Amino acid sequence: MLPPKEENHAYISDEDQPKLELTKANRQSKICDLLHEKGHVSVTHFSRKMGVSEVTIRKDLKSLEDTGVVVRTRGGAVLAEHYKFDLPFRKQMALHAREKNAIGQAAASFIEDHDTIILSSGSTTAAIVPHLSQFVGLTIFTSSIRIANQLIEFEEVELLMPGGFLYKPTASIVGPYAKDMLNNHRFKKAFMAMDGCDDTYVITSASIMDASLQQTMLEVASETFIVADASKFGRSSLHRICHARDINHFITDARIKESTVEILESNGSSVTIIP
Repeated sequence: MLPPKEENHAYISDEDQPKLELTKANRQSKICDLLHEKGHVSVTHFSRKMGVSEVTIRKDLKSLEDTGVVVRTRGGAVLAEHYKFDLPFRKQMALHAREKNAIGQAAASFIEDHDTIILSSGSTTAAIVPHLSQFVGLTIFTSSIRIANQLIEFEEVELLMPGGFLYKPTASIVGPYAKDMLNNHRFKKAFMAMDGCDDTYVITSASIMDASLQQTMLEVASETFIVADASKFGRSSLHRICHARDINHFITDARIKESTVEILESNGSSVTIIP
């Protein structure tokens, strides 16, 4: 009598298990990177990007949701709001680095000697700083510890920083003391970052503390700028800063949709697009 035919199952040894776990970990890390970059990503896009089945992606998303990293949506996922802060600043700077540098250079073209300006916290506003060495007599207010650290080397810059609470996720000084200091000054220009501009053209931030301070920045500046790469349009974070109509200028990159530009301009804002 012949022995029963063995089923064609691949045998996985204990030695192979760490390799499978590492592959899963790498895949989930890439999922988080894509969500940081895009805001919302579909299961189909994840599947094509990583060369695995949609079933596998759904299992990964379920695992990430169980640990509080993502929130699954119909057909895809977004990062949980609190997890957005876990992206290291150097990694934020690396995302769309070429675009951010070009946006920073374009933003600097709006600055003149002896201007009084505000730089909000953010990797794109930080990209403005290297282009400020050409100016004299600047007075700059920033709530960002990282931006202030860059500006220490600029002899021609008078640096103002608020008192208040150090909000570690964004390395910025926030709270009522910071707002009170801002309210006692008036600035010519405010350059601000954003985490999203949604389909209703509401500008948002992932941090309620930063959003509150940015609202005060709008009140004390004569001219307002949003500096953001195009991936921030069409996405949303939790906390409202303002409507797009409250911003004088947007500086972004060429990936922005023409329809978005048309609506921003119809609301009275100018749009500068870097190539």
